[in-house]
Amino acid sequence: MHLRQFPYRRILGCFLVTASLALVTGCATRVRVGPVTVNDQGKDAIRTHLRSTYASMGLQASEDGRAGRISTEEMARIMTAAGAEKIAFPALEARGKGERIFVRAEIEVNSGPPLDGVRTRYFRMKHGIPSGNWSVLWESNEASFNSVR
Repeated sequence: MHLRQFPYRRILGCFLVTASLALVTGCATRVRVGPVTVNDQGKDAIRTHLRSTYASMGLQASEDGRAGRISTEEMARIMTAAGAEKIAFPALEARGKGERIFVRAEIEVNSGPPLDGVRTRYFRMKHGIPSGNWSVLWESNEASFNSVR
């Protein structure tokens, strides 16, 4: 009776093919999700979020002004900032990949400090890979930003 030899070559070949595919897929994934940069669409998403935030501050200031809780000058300053036309980002840094992107933004409103005086804000954002669309999910904090590499 003739016993067939165990197919070492076939198993070794399958292993090498599988390992090669895993290596190539891993490298391709790393290239695709490399460092995140926030493009103009991402900046526009942050601007839209900030304008909404500043507008709600303006509404609150208007209510406070009518109630006499703040001065007319302060209310005028807040309303002007709430309708700010120019929101700039002197520095912008993004960390993370896929669905977990955190952005640190230094903010200037009309070449000055922001309405609430907070120059650095942190955002949790989403970036659609095929579409390229950005959206701000919520404002985050420095600890969350630093926890992502």
